[in-house]
Amino acid sequence: MLRSLARVAVVLAVGLLGCHHEIEMTPLIERTIYVTDRFYDVVAPSKDRAVVVGYGGKIIQTTDGGRNWTVVPSGVDQALYSIYLSGDQGWIAGQDGIVLHSTDDGKTWAPQESNAVFTDTDGTKKRAYLFAISGIDAQHLWAVGDRSTLVTTTDGGATWSYQKVKAA
Repeated sequence: MLRSLARVAVVLAVGLLGCHHEIEMTPLIERTIYVTDRFYDVVAPSKDRAVVVGYGGKIIQTTDGGRNWTVVPSGVDQALYSIYLSGDQGWIAGQDGIVLHSTDDGKTWAPQESNAVFTDTDGTKKRAYLFAISGIDAQHLWAVGDRSTLVTTTDGGATWSYQKVKAA
């Protein structure tokens, strides 16, 4: 019994600490997935691949059914709330009206201007948070957010149009 516990302790120590020295090629903050991370959306285009978006601009993906996860640089530090994929293209919507677009199956992401701007009660212009994004193909997409915000595109995100949805 004691010998079994010692083996388990060694396996756990090696698993947690590693058995060799690793040279950091990218900053640790970009490679680390923390237990306290907050993730908001996931899309799984196949049984092996899934992409997750969340707090602090974090994007992670798996290509082996969830056994291993890698961090994909987003280029932003705002929260990312929703992801939509169509073929090798993808869009992510988030905090402060962020819309990110990928044309290479999610390997790299670039910002698009969402025009998700509203006028606050004091007359100042503010960026609306976009909480969900979806589409019917790679050209026609919608994103919705706070303050009854709806932004749409019919050209894959080259231009986004803002409107305030009125209650019926």
